[in-house]
Amino acid sequence: MKYLLNLSVVTISLLTLTACVSSSDLEIEQIKIIPAEFAARCIEKGNVYSEAPYYGVFTDTTTEKLENLAKESAFRLGASYVVLDKPVEKGRTITMQGKAYTCP
Repeated sequence: MKYLLNLSVVTISLLTLTACVSSSDLEIEQIKIIPAEFAARCIEKGNVYSEAPYYGVFTDTTTEKLENLAKESAFRLGASYVVLDKPVEKGRTITMQGKAYTCP
C-alpha cells in the first residue's frame, strides 16, 4: 500500500513538472525573431545571449538551439520579439547576441 502511495506521489509530481515545462515551451515559441528595422517602434527590454558548444561543424541545429536559448532569455525579460546578431565562434563555443523587445 505504501509503495502505491509513493508511486502515485512521484507520478503526480512528474506530470506537474511536465505541464510547467510544456506551457513555457509554448510561450517561448510565441516569441518572434524580427529584423532590426522592425524594432524601431518597439520598446527595448534588454539584451539576450546564447551559447552552444562548437565541435568544428556549424549546422542548422546549432542555429536553432542558439535561437531557442535567446528566446528563453527574451521570455524571462518579458519580451515578445528579439533581434539577433549572426552567430560568432569564440574558441570552443558559438555565441549569439541580440536585443529583446515588446512591440505595439
